[in-house]
Amino acid sequence: PVGVVVFTGALFSAILSTVDSNLLSASALTSHNVILRVWKVEDERTRVRISRLATLAAGLIAYGLAFTRGSVYRLVEESSAFGGAGMFVAMTFGLLTRFGGRWAGLAALVTGIATQLAGTYLLGWRTPFTTSLVISTLAYVSVALVEEAGKRRPAPAAL
Repeated sequence: PVGVVVFTGALFSAILSTVDSNLLSASALTSHNVILRVWKVEDERTRVRISRLATLAAGLIAYGLAFTRGSVYRLVEESSAFGGAGMFVAMTFGLLTRFGGRWAGLAALVTGIATQLAGTYLLGWRTPFTTSLVISTLAYVSVALVEEAGKRRPAPAAL
């Protein structure tokens, strides 16, 4: 009986840690890479408030999702898969290569989320994560090639 209690506690701890990490990474990526860049916030106090509000929003979304899922397994699976494909592609290319830039990373993130949602809820794919991983990679490479072509194009001659 003691072993069962310890195992169950460790299992719950691992699940909650996974969900917490996903929430924090989603809110940090959203606030730091999207909101703060779009609004061009310079004041540190405002930046912290925006980050906290993004964390609160992610928590409220997770809270709402928790009541609509039939099992904890399904909830953890979805929280890990949501945006994970695009994030994996962008981080892998960003850390291991110099290929691609800001727009390629954004394309990977957006297509990863879109294909995961569409594959899971609209199209009923058996492997939505794998499919979104492939599509995110294609989106990243496509946009990175456009970015690279834009860098090579010579500037127009002055009149």
